[in-house]
Amino acid sequence: MPFHKILMKLDTPQSIQSRQNAAYNYYLQQQKKVQQNTGLNTRKDLTSSMISRVHLAKPGCGSCGK
Repeated sequence: MPFHKILMKLDTPQSIQSRQNAAYNYYLQQQKKVQQNTGLNTRKDLTSSMISRVHLAKPGCGSCGK
């Protein structure tokens, strides 16, 4: 007597969609944490006024670091 497997799919379109949404939301949260940890955003630095850019610049020589 041959052995036959019974294949059952327990995933529904709703459960698949909810897992994808949860994974995407987790990804977005991680991206927000990374952006918050990096400090100032490069785009923000380039669009800020020259006075604030000079004020926030680190003192010293750019080539030698002194």
